[in-house]
Amino acid sequence: ADTDELLISDAGTLKRVDFSHLKSANTPAFEAFRSGSAQTISNASDTKIQFNSEIFDTAGAYDASTNYRFTVPSGQAGKYFIYSQIWMQAQTSTTFRDCQLALKKNGSTHKRCYWYFNNNPIRWIIPNITATMDLSVGDYIEMFIYTETTDSATTSVTHNASQPESNFGAYRIIGA
Repeated sequence: ADTDELLISDAGTLKRVDFSHLKSANTPAFEAFRSGSAQTISNASDTKIQFNSEIFDTAGAYDASTNYRFTVPSGQAGKYFIYSQIWMQAQTSTTFRDCQLALKKNGSTHKRCYWYFNNNPIRWIIPNITATMDLSVGDYIEMFIYTETTDSATTSVTHNASQPESNFGAYRIIGA
């Protein structure tokens, strides 16, 4: 419990310290996923991925209903580990030529990962991205996807009610 006390020897002098002063956690932290119907992605267009359900959100800092973004809460600036995985499906008879997954900070691209299939187009892709970045109070992060198909058709971010296939998460790194 937070009020449990520990004894620490400081050069022979015993000191009592509450556990609450020693514990640490990688918070705030969240993980969101795509639920309900698949999200349609227009061809050759940077589209924000709408992760509309949460697995957990320790600080209530992820918006799963309007902006689909994580905003750093007051007093929680620091270094964060961010990750995302997207299960993409091209429509019937369509194949991907390329795919780009972008992590944006305050509306600007922080990191973008590319996959090109011009000579060997495919129908399914699971792009992923990770990053470690410094975030200040009020900074927000979002995930965007860009796809280009062989016939300019739309694609979709899939979902699975029992096992999230497309997710987005982050946590603050303690001690960094």
